[in-house]
Parts: sequence; C-alpha cells; structure tokens
Amino acid sequence: GSVTRSLLGAGSSVAAGAVVEDSVIGAGAVIEESASVLASVVLPGARVASKATVEGSIVGPGAIVGQRCVIHGISVIGAGAVTASGTVIDGERVPAAS
Repeated sequence: GSVTRSLLGAGSSVAAGAVVEDSVIGAGAVIEESASVLASVVLPGARVASKATVEGSIVGPGAIVGQRCVIHGISVIGAGAVTASGTVIDGERVPAAS
C-alpha cells in the first residue's frame, strides 16, 4: 500500500492498494486492501476492512471498521466496536463494545 506522512506501529500492516496519509496506525493494526485512512488515528489491534474509508476520525483499540464503511467528520469508534459493512458514520461516537 501507499503510506505518506504517517507513523506505523510495530506489527501493523497496510495491504496492497490501501492508502494511509497523515495518520497514525497503532501496533498490530491492519489496513486491508483498497482501504483508505486519511488524517486519522487507528489504535492498536484495530482493523479497517477492504474498501472502507476512515477520514479525520479515531478508531479505538481492537475495533473493526467493516467493508465499504465510510467513517468521517471527526467520528470516534470505541474500543472493540464493530461497524457493519457499508455503514456511513459522520461525526458520531460509536460506543465501545461491552
């Protein structure tokens, strides 16, 4: 994948076709193929699934952003939370998994 002006934590991975710009990717986090992470923080152990976009937001530790999701507008995805495929979250807070 393409990584520009970003920090990647130990053991994190950015798959082919993924784009990470102006972001921090935590240890062990996974950015799957064709996903985009722009001006965001993806905390340790989180996963951004294929074709998802995270922009200007925070993805909590262990959280999973589903395929084709769009997370933007200073959204926060709580620790361990899972967003269903195709979900659009704009400026919202998704609570941590209980």
